[in-house]
Amino acid sequence: MFEKARQKWGVGSQVNMLAEEASELSVASLHLNRAIKDQTEAWEKFAEEVADVEIMIDEMKQYFPVLTGKVNLYRNLKLQRLSKLLKEEGSSESDSPSHRLLRTCCPSQYDKNEKGSIYTKKREGEQK
Repeated sequence: MFEKARQKWGVGSQVNMLAEEASELSVASLHLNRAIKDQTEAWEKFAEEVADVEIMIDEMKQYFPVLTGKVNLYRNLKLQRLSKLLKEEGSSESDSPSHRLLRTCCPSQYDKNEKGSIYTKKREGEQK
């Protein structure tokens, strides 16, 4: 399928499409984080844009075979750096951006545990 897209539109056009899809994901991320839109609609749009970007990344990896190795290299380096930063800072999970986002998006599905440091799915029948 990616080869047909390359033949029809060309690699340059598909690289531009990746940039466009990444921009749309950026906007969807901001809407999700700021809760500008209806939460359900914001999550649906965010998921749709993540899918679009993942597809375009897969397409780029097919067009540029060396990309996979380079992406894996930088991904591992960045994950190592993140791990190091988290160990150094000893950050509080309950105030992390991901937990604030989780509280915003899914308040009915997630609650603080007794320590207040992580969020877990509510069990059936459990009251808030």
